[in-house]
Amino acid sequence: MIPLKRFSITEYTNFLSAFLPQGRLWVAKNVEETKLRSLLIGFAGESKRVCDLFATYLEQLDPNTTDDFVEEWESALGIPDNCIPIADTIEERRDNIILKLTSLTLQTEQDLIDLAAKLGFTITITHINGSFPPHTVPHPVVVGLGGMTTVINGNFSDNPELAEIFQCLVRELIPVTDNIAFTTDPITALYQLDNGALYQLDDDSLYGLTIL
Repeated sequence: MIPLKRFSITEYTNFLSAFLPQGRLWVAKNVEETKLRSLLIGFAGESKRVCDLFATYLEQLDPNTTDDFVEEWESALGIPDNCIPIADTIEERRDNIILKLTSLTLQTEQDLIDLAAKLGFTITITHINGSFPPHTVPHPVVVGLGGMTTVINGNFSDNPELAEIFQCLVRELIPVTDNIAFTTDPITALYQLDNGALYQLDDDSLYGLTIL
């Protein structure tokens, strides 16, 4: 949200002066310490107070800058939830509000990649359809997974706390009929699938998965 510009009393006084007629009778409107100029300054002070209050109200409505309406935003978005806890500081709580709003607008893989980037993660996404990878390789997926398996690789070990939140949000978006796996290493890392089973990439194949 673009903040409203705040003007000085002098600027508001000049705004009001511009509405008065021109001519010798009204010359005092631009002369300091005249009664007419003093009257305009008085009106300008009240105009500034009202407009500044309105600008402050708009800033407080914006989740990026709010201090007064953090609880209202959290309540509207259902924070805390299964993924996002109540943070300790106002700044962290605002960040969580933006994170929740962003997660609600995800529609494409690029949106997911962009969300990860905002949290400091660089990810790649690979889909394995049914029991075979979407590539021509000598070794198929051998664990007999059904539906779609989405493997997300990223530098999640850099910030485990944020990684846990991100991974939880992703799981909320993935259809319940599909599997989701997160890894920090595409060859040797363990995959934690939604059904609770642990899988590991087969050392003989970049795409093969073997159950542990």
